[in-house]
This record gives sequence, C-alpha cells and structure tokens, in this order.
Amino acid sequence: MNTPVERNEKHNDKKPTEESKINGAVKIILDRAMSDKYLPKLIDSCKKDKPMKTQMRAISALQLLTRRDGNRSTLLSRGALEVLVDALKCTDPEMKESVQRYAAVSICDLIQMSDISKYYIIDLGILDAIKRILTSATIRNNELKYWTLMILYQISRSEPFPKVLVQDGFVAVLAKMARITYGNTNMPKFCIQSLVRIISNVDVVEAKAILTELLDYNVIDLISISLRSEDLELVYWAAGLMHEFVLKGKKGANMVLILNVSHVAG
Repeated sequence: MNTPVERNEKHNDKKPTEESKINGAVKIILDRAMSDKYLPKLIDSCKKDKPMKTQMRAISALQLLTRRDGNRSTLLSRGALEVLVDALKCTDPEMKESVQRYAAVSICDLIQMSDISKYYIIDLGILDAIKRILTSATIRNNELKYWTLMILYQISRSEPFPKVLVQDGFVAVLAKMARITYGNTNMPKFCIQSLVRIISNVDVVEAKAILTELLDYNVIDLISISLRSEDLELVYWAAGLMHEFVLKGKKGANMVLILNVSHVAG
C-alpha cells in the first residue's frame, strides 16, 4: 500500500505544469484565430486603411499563425500575403520596424516552396520595398534587414526570378550586403548564395556582365575572406562564386582570384 506521501507525489505528477497550461491556452487562442469567424476579421484588421495601431497589433498576431505549417494554405487563400506585403511596403513613420520584421518573417514562411506565391508578391511590388529596406541608412533594426534579405534569397532560388533580380538592380544590392553582417554571419552566406544562383541562371553574356560588375564591389577579396571561414556552407558558396569567375569571368580577374586563393591555401 502506498504511503500518503507517495500518493501525494503521484497526484502532483499528474498535475499540468504552468508551462503546459500556457501552451494549451495559446493553442486554443491560435486555433480560434484560424476559424472562419475570426480569421477574416484579423486579416481585415491588417489592411492599410485601418488605424496604424490596429494594423500593427493584427500583423503581430498574424505572424504567430504563419509559423504553423498547417495554417499556411488557408492564410494564402484568405489574402494574408497582400496585407503583409503592404505592411513591408509601408513608409509611414508610425509603422514600427519590429512589426515590419514580423511581416517579413511571415512572408518568408508563406512563400517557401511556392513559386506562385513568389510571382504574386513580385506583382504586388515587394521588390521596391526589399531594395528600400536593404539599402536604407536609417533603418536600425538588423533583424528586419535580415528577414527582408531572406525574402530575396527565397525569390532567387526559383526560375525565372534571377533574371528579374538582375533587371531590378539587385546584383549591386547583394554585393554590398555580402560585406555587411549586421551581427549575423548568415547574411554574407545568403548574399553569396543568391549571387551564385543568379549568375548560374542567366546566359553567358549576361553572366560576364554581372561578374564584371561584381569586380567594382571588391568581390574577389570577399571570396578570399569567405574561403578562410569556419562556416563550411559559406566556404562552399564562395567556392561556387569562384567557379563562376573561372568559367565566365575576365581573364585578368581570374588571375587575381587565383593568386588570392593560392595565398589562402598557403
């Protein structure tokens, strides 16, 4: 027979922890927010014709919903991308950078593995917003810049978007961003990876022009520095960019690159 102490310990083991209670409550709230009754109201509250405080609260809530894989198809069909892109495009001083970061994270979640969604956000004019944020000298939220870069990275992974990015001047943007980490060492890696994808998805004449343009941004020094990194993914993509230079770049640039790489190897 169990003693009173043992029975009490077993009883306590069955009690839900405070954390599990909170998680359960959050799940109920998020499930309710996805219902036919509440989701249209939430997305409508994100629209740019609503008061700014209402928009920002709604976008923050919407970001929680986009984190769950099972919600994404419903959110896409309900028009979530349109309000999120509008939030990222917003230049109203009252719009907080932290809320735009939520919008950028949500867009990344929703466009993964969906070329149709990438087409849609480009049609909505997201590229201008991406360029404005990544080149801004006044935006101080590094996480906003990082997640905006992640949108660009996702776009660069699918055909025919590399050509679109070239036409819109993103080679220069990526080359400049690759040299700036904002405290996040993943940023150079994703910039270089995007550049490799762009160069490898255009014809040889256009690739030569891009590689020539990259020389103006000291990209050979960037390759040499990246090849010394302990991040093996960064080394891999830097080697990929070097490979594009060897195959398609100017002979003079190739010689400089070979000398720099020889110095790294030594």
